Amino acid sequence: MNNNVTRMLSMILVLFLIALNGCCITTGFYLKNNSGEDIDIRSHHTGKITHIKSGQERKILHTKGQISINTLKGHLWEYPSLSILNIKDQKYRLFHKKFCGSTITIFLSVNDAGEICILPIKNRNVDTCPLEQPNGFPLKSNVPGATGNP
Repeated sequence: MNNNVTRMLSMILVLFLIALNGCCITTGFYLKNNSGEDIDIRSHHTGKITHIKSGQERKILHTKGQISINTLKGHLWEYPSLSILNIKDQKYRLFHKKFCGSTITIFLSVNDAGEICILPIKNRNVDTCPLEQPNGFPLKSNVPGATGNP
């Protein structure tokens, strides 16, 4: 190949890699199950259901919209809107840039009353919700009469 073709292909490859690097953002949250029973959580954004054992934590892919939780004992907790992108405070939002895109993650905990609180990045391994919560938290179920364990 001549020098001009090699240069052109190199420029195309570089532009492709630059575009690929910023092409996607993966969003989601880790949910720590402090409800005292196993739960199934559904992201209505992705349609996926994830099982979380009591005391365990799992990552849920989700950007925005409704989430719902079904407990082993038959409780239904629904939350009309959780938007990962609306969490702007760096105290609660972990941003990680990767080769092919970036990830934005928050850390949540659900208790036995069905309340979901947000956990600060630096202190996310606690079993109780911090008293200080940003605007909009804790999330409470919108199901009439929804309560925790009887």
